[in-house]
Amino acid sequence: MKKAFLTVGVVLVLSIMLFTACAPAQTAAPVSTVKTLKLGALMPFTGGAAQWGLLMRPEMDVYAELINEDGGIKVGNDTYQIEMHYIDDSFMPAPGAAGARKLIYDEGVTAIVGYFSAGSAAVAGVTNPEKVIFIGRTGSGVNYNPDNDKYMIFGTPSAENVAYQVVAAMKAFPNYKVIGWTAPEAARQAAAEAFDEMDKAIEDRYGLKSYRVYYPEGTTNFTPYIVKMAENGVDLVSSGGSVLEVALLAKQRWAE
Repeated sequence: MKKAFLTVGVVLVLSIMLFTACAPAQTAAPVSTVKTLKLGALMPFTGGAAQWGLLMRPEMDVYAELINEDGGIKVGNDTYQIEMHYIDDSFMPAPGAAGARKLIYDEGVTAIVGYFSAGSAAVAGVTNPEKVIFIGRTGSGVNYNPDNDKYMIFGTPSAENVAYQVVAAMKAFPNYKVIGWTAPEAARQAAAEAFDEMDKAIEDRYGLKSYRVYYPEGTTNFTPYIVKMAENGVDLVSSGGSVLEVALLAKQRWAE
């Protein structure tokens, strides 16, 4: 009986060995690896809009650090740690395009995020051919073509936010009927058609007229533009300029 039991035991072991040998080889589980996700940001750190970039950069750094501390971003079997790269664009189109080239070709970023400056078209002209994701905003200086800008994403609805804020302010003062919009000349060149559509929509829906004034880059004397808006019955002014331009506009308006 013991011999029979031993024989059965040996046969069972041999059967398992043969089954294992004949069975298809099992694929080893993929090994999880930690990689680096390089993200670029074009922001004004110098010039009239520097305050915006200087305020936002620490917030973006903290957010990236929190994601990394939480284990990073998992994609399939890989985990990515975020690495931020910043370049000063001075809130201008040409430095923005140059900065995009540096971020893509020198730093190797996968995407450019948090863009809010006035040169979206210039930056998109660099990112789209390289298939680099470009996350920007709507509003002044943005000229979007869905056929060409396939890698552009609007992360911030700036135009919509501003429009609703302006309409709310106008409705708070029923006697106000004309909105004055100001922005650098580059904004008109980039998005005049979009502005025309927005102005028409505001007039059709709320009965408010729009009057737009554009000024050259680097303008510091806004008195002629303030006078022009006053002559055209503007009741409220919304500026799409930099921090410095808005401050100068407000100061000079109240000096009139």
